[in-house]
Amino acid sequence: MISLRAKIRERKPIISAMMRFPDPGIAEVMALLGFDVIVIDNEHMPFNDETIANIARACAAHGVACMIRPYDHNRRQIGRYLDMGLAGILSAHVDTADQARAIVDAVKYPPVGKRGMMPLSRAAAFGLGAPTDEYAAKANDETLVICMCESRTGVENIDAILAVPGVDGIAVGPSDIANSYGMPGKVTDPKIVQIIAGLERKIFAAGKLASALPKSHDDAVAAIGKGYGWINAASELSLILESAKRLAPRDLAGLKLGTWSEK
Repeated sequence: MISLRAKIRERKPIISAMMRFPDPGIAEVMALLGFDVIVIDNEHMPFNDETIANIARACAAHGVACMIRPYDHNRRQIGRYLDMGLAGILSAHVDTADQARAIVDAVKYPPVGKRGMMPLSRAAAFGLGAPTDEYAAKANDETLVICMCESRTGVENIDAILAVPGVDGIAVGPSDIANSYGMPGKVTDPKIVQIIAGLERKIFAAGKLASALPKSHDDAVAAIGKGYGWINAASELSLILESAKRLAPRDLAGLKLGTWSEK
C-alpha cells in the first residue's frame, strides 16, 4: 500500500484522482492507471457506505490509497469512513480554525484528537493486526487531513487554519472562491487569480501541502517543480469527457455515409 505520509516526508508529489461514480470497478481501473490516491467525492455524488467500503477494498487490492471528501464535517461520519480503511479526509468548505480543529479531532485518536476507537474495524485489520495502541499511533501518523479553502471567509482565515496542528495541507477551490466573491465562473479573472496566488504563497510558507489543478502533463511537471505536493490530476468523469470530445460523436452522427470502395 502506498504510504502518503512517506511521500510527504520524501518530498515526492501525491498524484490524486477524484472519483465521481459509485462503482468499485472504476476505482480499480483508476488504481491501475498509477494514481497514488483515489478520492471519493461524497460531497456532490451519490455514494453509500457499502459502496465506499468496497471502493476502499478495490484500491487496496492494487496498493493504492483511498480518501474521501465527505458531505459535511460530521465527526461520527468521518470516523465511520476512516474505520472502513480510508487513508484520510479531504474536507470541503473549511472556513475557520475551529472547523479545522474539529476535523483533526474527528480524524485523530487520543491524545491527539477525539476519534472513537473500534479495534475490530477494517482499518484495524479486524482486530488481527497490531495491538490497539500501536494501531492508533500508526493511524494518527498515517491518516491525512487536507482542508479545502473555498470561500471568502476561508481566504480571510487562512493563516489561522494553517496554524492548526494536524492540518497537512490546503486544497484551493477556484470555482467556489470565485462564486463566494460574487463572480461565478470567473476563475481566470485577475482578482481571483491574485487571491489564489496569495493563498498558495501562504500555504508554501507554512510548510503545508499545496494543491495544483494541472490541465496537462506539462502543467503537472511544472507544478511539481515549483513545490506543489498535491496534484489533482483528473477524475474518471473528466477522462471520459475529454475522450468523448476528441472523438466528437455528435459531429460524426451528422455525416453521410460514403460509397464503399476497396481503394
